Amino acid sequence: MYEHWQVARWETPVSNAVSLAMVSLIDEGQLSIILQDLKNLRRRRFKFAFTRYPAYRNIPEEYRTELWEHVAETRKALGWTFTVTNSDWVISLRQNEPMLDVNHPHLTHYVIGTEDDVIEILSPEAPSIQEVRSRLLPSNIGKSRILHHPHDHEEIKKVIQKTKHRHK
Repeated sequence: MYEHWQVARWETPVSNAVSLAMVSLIDEGQLSIILQDLKNLRRRRFKFAFTRYPAYRNIPEEYRTELWEHVAETRKALGWTFTVTNSDWVISLRQNEPMLDVNHPHLTHYVIGTEDDVIEILSPEAPSIQEVRSRLLPSNIGKSRILHHPHDHEEIKKVIQKTKHRHK
């Protein structure tokens, strides 16, 4: 699947993190991804904000073992963030979605790997990246917890209520 991918290091503040975790991914008109190096004693967090992104996907890291094997075969020091040329995903989307070429003729395939996730974003421009203040972290940060609507409706309501209560 990845044999055609040509990967290049994408230099970001988290490229050389020791143990990278996704703190949040929010898609509300802008794709905001907050990342943190769990081994960094200063608990620095960085927000990657994509304003134009026709597609993105977030796949658990354990389902991307072939990707990590391909990256290892390239013998490049990519770190946690890199870009892809000759992406099968972009090629497939262009073949199946003719409006993609009209609306986004020049896309870059960005990849952010973490301990738990592989987030891939197609965007015609690099994201803005800024350091964000870190609040006290829960002890269980790391492994993502995915809730699906409507199946996990009650649990989602509880999370929303806890979040609202924290921000009062």
